[in-house]
Amino acid sequence: MARNAFALRTAVFVQQHLSAEARSAALARAARKGLAGLIAAGRAVETYDLLVDGQLGRTEDQVRPDGVIVYRFQRIGEAAKAAVDFLKRRSPVLTGNYQDSFHIAVNGRSIRAEAFDPKMVPGEAELLIFNRQPYSRLVDSQRAGNQAVKFRSEPHLFDDAARAMKRRFRELDIQSLYTVTFPGQYRLLTGARAGQRVASPGLVIRRNKDR
Repeated sequence: MARNAFALRTAVFVQQHLSAEARSAALARAARKGLAGLIAAGRAVETYDLLVDGQLGRTEDQVRPDGVIVYRFQRIGEAAKAAVDFLKRRSPVLTGNYQDSFHIAVNGRSIRAEAFDPKMVPGEAELLIFNRQPYSRLVDSQRAGNQAVKFRSEPHLFDDAARAMKRRFRELDIQSLYTVTFPGQYRLLTGARAGQRVASPGLVIRRNKDR
């Protein structure tokens, strides 16, 4: 397990009497075979960064005769899907409206959670998960000022989701946010804060740059 993503590292023993070109070709074949096996077995996703001799932007065929090929699998999309599943399981279910209102923004572009395809997420993407219902902050905190507000669910929904996803996807940076902004967000109609966006919690998922 690599520090920043699950990685398949290929550095096979190649007979030294072969030519440099033949040794490079053998490494490339071994790498591709290992990759296909992991994906077929469901142990890896099809989204990954390819590093050849430590460099991005190269193909397996460009590996040095004594080089190394690394597939760094990106689990950002998988983490987002798991987070939405967690949030839905913990959501109040009186009408189902809240469960059906989760959205995922991929690099700022928002889509309904049901339309999200984890395989289409770029490795360097930043994902933001939120709920479009104007009472999402109340569901999360279950407080209105100093007064308790009861829902048929446990409070601290987004904090708990962040903690659960951090345990499962240790290579990613996953944080809960007190409030996020998104197109069409409900604005308060009365009071001193009239016209301002209502607070809405969220969850951000991105690659951990420190790993």
